[in-house]
Amino acid sequence: MTKEIIKGGNVIKGPWENKKDVKISDIDGLEVIENLKFADDLTEGLMIQILTNFRENNINVSDVKFSPDIAFMIETLKAVIYRSMGYEHPLHIIMSSVLKVNEIHDGDNIHIDSVFDIDLLNDTSDYLTLAKEDNDNDDGPKEK
Repeated sequence: MTKEIIKGGNVIKGPWENKKDVKISDIDGLEVIENLKFADDLTEGLMIQILTNFRENNINVSDVKFSPDIAFMIETLKAVIYRSMGYEHPLHIIMSSVLKVNEIHDGDNIHIDSVFDIDLLNDTSDYLTLAKEDNDNDDGPKEK
């Protein structure tokens, strides 16, 4: 086998002796990527249906003030889909912490009742507001 040196650079062209075939060993990683893409696509489809239903019922959410609400709905839908697929989502801990969920048994029927833990939600909101203000006021590293 011969090696060719390209002048002006450090690139050496081969064929190389003892060349090993590259094996993709992380098939699970590819499956995760495909599953998360599916979750994103499903979330997008559901949001289109929700927004269409809003429009059909004269609920106008096109104003920029609704952007955080829409973004939260998107992430909440994604969290539900992730949980059903066995994946973690950052909202899982928040939902588990600030929501109290009760099952109400009525004969053969089960109703789900949920209530926000307002005190915890307020504490969390205050904490996030302070953290955001600290971050907004951060001018970066100070010179010594």
